[in-house]
Amino acid sequence: MKNRIGFVLVIVAVMFQITMKGQNLKLDPKGYFSARGIEVTVFDDIYPDGHQTGVTMIQHGERVMANGDLRLEISPGQWSPVPKEAEKKIDPATKTISHSLSYPDETKNHVGFNPIDYPDLKLKYKVNVAPTEGRTIYDL
Repeated sequence: MKNRIGFVLVIVAVMFQITMKGQNLKLDPKGYFSARGIEVTVFDDIYPDGHQTGVTMIQHGERVMANGDLRLEISPGQWSPVPKEAEKKIDPATKTISHSLSYPDETKNHVGFNPIDYPDLKLKYKVNVAPTEGRTIYDL
């Protein structure tokens, strides 16, 4: 039993020694970051009803993190205000993906069968994503 516990502790210690450096993430020509076993997308999963996730990390084919979108409610529902997409820029020179968004979305504000009620707010923002050299995945 003690040998088994010792073996497990050694394996756990080795696993903690394994790190993924930010500089290993490369900007793929398809517009996302990738390295062996990991992909990071930026606002690639935008849906009409506002179920987007902003920045998504996929590790060995499994989505392990998804967030980064600015929402106006703590727990947004299906008919909650969602930002309007303005522009997505992929810059190979700086290895940066930027996405500009804004509130309100005039095409959805008080329009349609289930109108979305936006507050009296005019807001523009930009999400910039780039790998950072010298930091490990544990620093994120």
